[in-house]
Order: sequence, then C-alpha cells, then structure tokens
Amino acid sequence: FESSIFTVEKGKSVAEPVTISYAPQEKSYTCADQVIVAEENSESTFIVDYSGCKEGHFGLSTKIIVKENAKVTFVTVNLLEKDAVHYDAIGTDVAENARLEVVQIELGADRTYTGTYNLLGGRKSDCKGYVGYAAKDEQRDIEARIEELENLLKNVEVVVEDEADTDVVSIGSIVGIRD
Repeated sequence: FESSIFTVEKGKSVAEPVTISYAPQEKSYTCADQVIVAEENSESTFIVDYSGCKEGHFGLSTKIIVKENAKVTFVTVNLLEKDAVHYDAIGTDVAENARLEVVQIELGADRTYTGTYNLLGGRKSDCKGYVGYAAKDEQRDIEARIEELENLLKNVEVVVEDEADTDVVSIGSIVGIRD
C-alpha cells in the first residue's frame, strides 16, 4: 500500500506537469492512495501513469482538493498489462471560482472499474471530465454495428398505419396479397 500527499502552494503556478508513476509487480494486489491539494490561486497539472501488474490487481484512490481560484488538470493513463484488473476512484472538492479538469485514458487491463465523485463547493466552481479508452475486438464490432444501425435509422420515416393512404402503391410500399 502506497500513500502520498501532493500540495501546490498558494499563488504558485507549476510550469511543468507533476508526473506520478506506479508499476505494480507481477501477480500482486497493489493499492495506492493519493491526495492532491491545490491551494488558493495556484495552477498545476498532474499526470498519473501506471503500467505492469501482469496477472494482478491495481487499485488507486485519489482525492483532489481545489481551493478558491485554483486550477488543476489531472490526467490518468492506464497502461497495465492486458491480463490485469484495475480499480480507480477519484473524489474531488472544487471551491468557489476554482476549476478542475479530469482526463482518464484507459488503454490497458483486461477489466477496468472507474468512478468519479465531484463536489462543486462554491459559486462558479467548475469540473469537467473526459474519458478515452481502447475498445476490444468484440466491443469494437458491437459499436460498429450500432453506428451502422444509427445510419440506417436516419432514413426511416415512421408512418402510422391508420394515417397511411392504402389505395396507393409506390416505391417502398408493402403489399399484402390475399386470396
């Protein structure tokens, strides 16, 4: 179990991103907990990446506190082995006139479970979340079929049977033949 606290001082603008890396061992059950505190009028970017963890589990819990007029960009990049299991929980507290952007990029692990809880604690507090992931073959096929069906439905016209003119046959009409 690893635990870390990162603090950005009041009024400080951190020019370069702070990089935090985790590399869980093979067949391990690893947990990490981190707290990021951005003091008033500060600006910072954090990039968290994790890789490795062959046949293992990796869990990360992050608490981000963004104080008044502070700006934080928080990025996670999952590069775990394809047979790993990943858990990611992010909780935020964004104060008045503060801004937070959370970017989650899920490229690794066989199974990933993520969740974010955001508390907007003041007037003009702002939190935006972005998630990107790589689809597996089956998922990619399903998404392609959904897109194909959506494109077909763009050309569909819904006609209520009671309102249709049944005395006219035209292209696209369905005709039933009775004895």
